[in-house]
Amino acid sequence: VQLRAGEIIRDYTILCHGWLAQSHRRVDAHLTWQGDEPTRSGGVGKPARTEFKVLAHAVSSFGAATLAVVRIATGRRHQIRSHCSFIGHAVVRDEKYTALQTQELDFSFCDSTFLHRHCLMFNDLAGQEYDVVDPLPAELLAALRTAACKDSSSAAALSSTLCGDLKNWEMSAQLPMSTSCS
Repeated sequence: VQLRAGEIIRDYTILCHGWLAQSHRRVDAHLTWQGDEPTRSGGVGKPARTEFKVLAHAVSSFGAATLAVVRIATGRRHQIRSHCSFIGHAVVRDEKYTALQTQELDFSFCDSTFLHRHCLMFNDLAGQEYDVVDPLPAELLAALRTAACKDSSSAAALSSTLCGDLKNWEMSAQLPMSTSCS
């Protein structure tokens, strides 16, 4: 019931390709899907909103990468993965939404899709609020340790993430605008 009413809040940690601009904070794009085909963003379909907070810019074995916290206002199938691909910043190691050439580079970097629900917030039947945090799995932490940060702000955010300091979307600090994406 809470999920359908939008009362369960879900936050994710992602690593995506390229340097996502700090000003890019939200994707509002309809989603449509059929069978096992990839979910398509834009055009017709069900409304979907994905919000981003850029935490860090880094360079890895496959090139530029962005560490971000993502909150979904809707919960459509493959929403985050489809929206990231739609804006040209596919999630690392996403076999369904990246080109084959990109996948091959990703395989040497990470053992699984770099998308992890790290925070779930909800109220129980008595109205008590819960904020459940789940640390990044070992394989994602191992991959992050190999990334080189672009600047000192990114280094601080990456270090905090590696130490298990995952925060919900509101509490996560956005990478300062003064660090350019070029």
